Amino acid sequence: MMSAAVWGAPGSTPVILLHGMPTNALIWRRIGPTLSAEGFRAFAPDLLGYGKSGDPTSGKFGVADQARYLYQFVSGLGLKDAIVLGHDIGGGVGQQLAVSHPELVIGLILVNTVTERNWPPLIVRASRTQPFAALGSLLESVFGFPRLLARLVRSATRHPARLTQQMIEAYAAPIESRGGASRLAHLAADLSSNDTVGLTAKLAALPMPKLIVWGADDPYLKVASGRKLASELPGSTFVEIPNCGHFVPEEEPFALAEAVLPFLRERLPERQERATGRLRRTGEFPKLESTDPGEE
Repeated sequence: MMSAAVWGAPGSTPVILLHGMPTNALIWRRIGPTLSAEGFRAFAPDLLGYGKSGDPTSGKFGVADQARYLYQFVSGLGLKDAIVLGHDIGGGVGQQLAVSHPELVIGLILVNTVTERNWPPLIVRASRTQPFAALGSLLESVFGFPRLLARLVRSATRHPARLTQQMIEAYAAPIESRGGASRLAHLAADLSSNDTVGLTAKLAALPMPKLIVWGADDPYLKVASGRKLASELPGSTFVEIPNCGHFVPEEEPFALAEAVLPFLRERLPERQERATGRLRRTGEFPKLESTDPGEE
């Protein structure tokens, strides 16, 4: 069952917003309404195992697995000609979806994304080990899971105070309810760069436009890997957001919106042409059959 937040009018150009670890769809709470105001329809699913979504029957939480679940979600809604915007492992999921089903994607935006072998960061790799899990459980019992998660998440930011306690608790609650630190370790266990190695070459062969956005002060997914990714994707655009860490939608939501909106607007005529076979001048878009996703 995949739950999602939705903003915007049915029939508008769909934008699929994919969160990373250990966040959920709430990370897009500022971006979704902005896209709606600009005439898009934004879908922000909780990846399976995160937020309000259920666990997959397969018990697998890897990037390639999540991409398969996302395809079922997108297909179930009948979405076509979508723009995919992914952050962190959500960027890896978006890459997998674009490569596996390029007919569904007319544009790809990657924000501080996992790519090739630039991940998992040391802290994620360490979380899989028994000593770390034991230490995490001990710290959780002493300080509580929200405080433990706050320390982990804020260590990746340039402006820790911008991740408020309210938001930390909103990210922590669904993880805590399923086991806290041990649950986090379980989610991390399936994360492997094997799911992203080779995707860059496949993306480079696809004509869909690509935008790479990077918080320049990310301590885990370094900006150099973002520049490298952009250099290997012909025709892609690279935007660096200075004085910003890993959690760009939390730290610099307005700068992120400013970076992505021109790219999104440029996709509108292309979607129109693909849907109708010709460019329209009226500004009217054909309706797509769509239903609001609840839990699937």
